Amino acid sequence: EETAKGLRHFSEKVCKKVEEKGSTTRGARARASAARPPRAGRRAPAPPRYNEVADELVSEYLEEQARLTGQRPDDEKNIRRRVYDALNVLMAMDIISKEKKEIKWCGLPSYADSDLDVASRDVDRARKSVARKRRHVEDLLRQQSALANLRRRNAARGGGPAAGSPASGEAAPHLALPFIAVATRKTTTVRCEMTDDRREVFFDFSGPYEIIDDADVLKRLKLHEPQPDEPPPPDERARTDSEVKMPPPLPVIEPPKPAESA
Repeated sequence: EETAKGLRHFSEKVCKKVEEKGSTTRGARARASAARPPRAGRRAPAPPRYNEVADELVSEYLEEQARLTGQRPDDEKNIRRRVYDALNVLMAMDIISKEKKEIKWCGLPSYADSDLDVASRDVDRARKSVARKRRHVEDLLRQQSALANLRRRNAARGGGPAAGSPASGEAAPHLALPFIAVATRKTTTVRCEMTDDRREVFFDFSGPYEIIDDADVLKRLKLHEPQPDEPPPPDERARTDSEVKMPPPLPVIEPPKPAESA
């Protein structure tokens, strides 16, 4: 029972009490005045006072407890302290405001704008992630096309392991994939060192250089593009016809427009 009558309970009571006495934000007061114009010579009701709200809440709580238990509680000071704590919490949250001795109802906070900002940032991050993955998939598709065209070209030229292979005792004319190539100017001095296990190679260049992998070499040879006079075999033509299709782009989510006032 004591837990139920804690700070949350009194905060709800304070909210209801201040709101009952008048939603005293400018817009609400203007609407109320337009709907019920005051009589001539009669002043509009003043906002509730700080102690007035506390006195009424304490009185209502004591009467409620007396009706339920048949006796009036003797902890009025403790109840009043809880009411003041609830008032201070609501003021800190800008739900109510205090000007001198008067309390004004400001309204419950709205997190719609901040939630919309968070959702917009999440959508933007997701869109950028999808764009990165789309570029990656497109690059993989180009590499797949280049390798397929290289395979068909080698097959058409009769390139195979029969001639010029290590098994025949001659230097292999083929370059195995994957590989990397280091390119630099002819005038550049290159110093190369290799570890005993041949797992690491150290280069020292006297000029600018470029490291190229096998995908870059195939791309520079334009093997990722359709090759003239080299139709793919039936088995690969079927794979080409059923190539991977990219998903459609994400729809653009526009923030809702604020409602126009009448």
